[in-house]
Amino acid sequence: MIAEDSVAKEALKALDEAILRKKHFLLVHPNYQEEIDYLVKDIAKVRQQLLFDSFQHMIAGKIIHEGELLFGSAAVFQK
Repeated sequence: MIAEDSVAKEALKALDEAILRKKHFLLVHPNYQEEIDYLVKDIAKVRQQLLFDSFQHMIAGKIIHEGELLFGSAAVFQK
């Protein structure tokens, strides 16, 4: 999940905590037993990762490139 740089860090933390709760529910509930992988970051972090200055940043860039807009702002997704 990528957010505009102007989004408050507290809001991103709250979003991360909400997703983590849902992730736990989906993992332990016998009707689902599914795991979702995600990260919450801002565009500044994405720009840093797209410098490809480390192997970890290359992996992050690949994942970002393979991303798909599921919900939210198409403009942020295009950035």
